[in-house]
Amino acid sequence: MSEKENSLASPWLTVAGEVLQLSLMVSAGAKRSEIIGLYQESLKIRIAAPAVDGAANRAVIDFFAKLLKIKKSSLKITKGDFNKRKVIAISSQNLQATRDILLAVVQKLDDENYRNE
Repeated sequence: MSEKENSLASPWLTVAGEVLQLSLMVSAGAKRSEIIGLYQESLKIRIAAPAVDGAANRAVIDFFAKLLKIKKSSLKITKGDFNKRKVIAISSQNLQATRDILLAVVQKLDDENYRNE
């Protein structure tokens, strides 16, 4: 791992080349979509969409595209299409800025859950 990659790494958010990999634990069919916090080296989120016909997966991509202010095409589920545990690859022009947004949201969870409605 390069010095740049090492400086960006955390258990739930890692760097692979020019891509951030975000480990998630997803609970579909919730009342609203929100980030809950960290759980077993993953970021735990609730998604309002049901886990039917890929609706929850699409909602996960929509949720993070809106949160990170990036195009949906910059996000891809690389593991866990049919599982609660997922890994999302995030392509970004500025990996550090994208990482900083995610870390800020997690820090904010000490006060209340981040809601992206």
